[in-house]
Amino acid sequence: MSPRPPISSERGLAIILVIFIVSLMTILVVNLAYSTTLSSRLNAMAVRSVQAEYILKSALNLARRLLMEERPQQEQLPNPWEMFVNSAPIPSELLGINEPNVRVELEIRPEDSKIRIDQLVQGSSADRWAEALYNLFQHLGFSDDQEEDQSGLFPKRVFKSEEMVGNLIDFIDPDKESFQGSAFAHGIESELREGEFPNERLASINELKNVPGFTPNRLKKMFPYVTTRGKYKVNINSAPPEVLKALHREIDDNLVQRILDRRKEGPFKRPGWVTEYRDIVGEEIFNATYNMVDVESNWYQVIAKVDYGGNSRYFLRAVVFQEGTGLNAQLPRINSLELF
Repeated sequence: MSPRPPISSERGLAIILVIFIVSLMTILVVNLAYSTTLSSRLNAMAVRSVQAEYILKSALNLARRLLMEERPQQEQLPNPWEMFVNSAPIPSELLGINEPNVRVELEIRPEDSKIRIDQLVQGSSADRWAEALYNLFQHLGFSDDQEEDQSGLFPKRVFKSEEMVGNLIDFIDPDKESFQGSAFAHGIESELREGEFPNERLASINELKNVPGFTPNRLKKMFPYVTTRGKYKVNINSAPPEVLKALHREIDDNLVQRILDRRKEGPFKRPGWVTEYRDIVGEEIFNATYNMVDVESNWYQVIAKVDYGGNSRYFLRAVVFQEGTGLNAQLPRINSLELF
């Protein structure tokens, strides 16, 4: 008969077993609590995401309704949507929001205040639009920033402003040959495999990232001033200084400021805007840009934002088209919609 183990050894083993069981139970409880908390948070995030989508779409519908109230050109009163041109908060009660710390902002901007990209390859003013885009690139510093191509087609190659114009024309024009315009650098399509460029108009401004020379940093600077939608003319009532200055190489900061000062008195309106614009810019610039500008818009970009006290944010971006004004006005049609 073997000797019995000492009682102290049995107690030590029992203590170890108790500690193990307690530790295991603690781990199980902590994991259960964590899983419950995580599940609760995920459910809350899902609820908040659905709520945010509802709020954002309600803000979009508010914007459409305000745009529907666009006043005829002959009236001197400001349009209701203009209070949101530089982004402004929407009163919570308008959207039926009862939660504290929820902030909703809305921005409505005419898309016609930008340069439409596909103007480069269509119409009798194509060369003038190409020059306008070149002027914009120059003002944004693209010939001096030494940005290397990130399209994957020309690694480490640096494209300057005039080359970017040629590359863009190659990207969207219908032919398969390199652009040969005399005013800008020749294109590069013939250096690529057949079918590398789509040779059609851009469906989205985001497609510019596939054009050689259009790097992310450059696109970030460009996006406020170019578009793939809107009319084929720039609205001088809403165009930013950068676009106004790009319209012609002789438009300097002084002329831009005179246009901005005139806008402070009220928008350019039909029929007198032609004479006013000519008096400001002079005969030569007027003759070169008259077919490039207008004083009305019917395409608008709507941006809405929901901020839950800084904890989470949700955004909506849409482009809408407005038909008619006054009694003939219709609810603007949604052309594109993004939620993120």
